[in-house]
Amino acid sequence: MSMTPVERRNQDRILIIESEHSVSEPLISVLKKGGFSVAHVPACPEMLIKLNELNPAMIIMDEALHGGKDTAAYSKLRSLFCVPIILLGRNANGEGWLSAVEAGADFFFSGPLADSALIASLRTTLGLC
Repeated sequence: MSMTPVERRNQDRILIIESEHSVSEPLISVLKKGGFSVAHVPACPEMLIKLNELNPAMIIMDEALHGGKDTAAYSKLRSLFCVPIILLGRNANGEGWLSAVEAGADFFFSGPLADSALIASLRTTLGLC
């Protein structure tokens, strides 16, 4: 019996969509130290090409992608893939959070967030605790 794409997902693989290395590199480091397998693409068009190949269990992206105003990326991801989408942002009380969640993101984390709190939240979201 063959496995479905969801069953084949690596339960600890996280895809980061982030164009700024100053943001992605520290995040990748923290996640790897937390025991996650991490893949990184700098932008949404590349992500859509690689998503099936990477087969992540979760996607983390910056709310500022596309200037923070284009929630179509979240909606597109949600319509194509059934994985948690986590947004990283700066203002948890702003309209960006609300519109992102309404467009399909599952969670919004605003920083700074302690490394241990981020790892614990991601593990809980993935059911790995």
